[in-house]
Amino acid sequence: MIPQLISVYIIDNPNVDASTIRVFVGNPGATNTGREYKQIDNILHIDKASEIFLLQEVGDEKYELLFGDGYFGKKLENGSEIFTLTTS
Repeated sequence: MIPQLISVYIIDNPNVDASTIRVFVGNPGATNTGREYKQIDNILHIDKASEIFLLQEVGDEKYELLFGDGYFGKKLENGSEIFTLTTS
């Protein structure tokens, strides 16, 4: 059985450049942009502390960020803040 990545964030922006996206995760109440998470395309060679995300298009020009579940990738804390940046 493969655990599912359970923390999901929808980017509701049709102008997102998926090839240049950068993702930062801040703890609840943090005063900075947080730590940068690395985009991956598979779950090989990661562990429960890996700060990673998967990116997939979900339709209607929206993208979904999937974060770790505590087994495969670091699980987000409740209330974590997600920041995304892209360049053009």
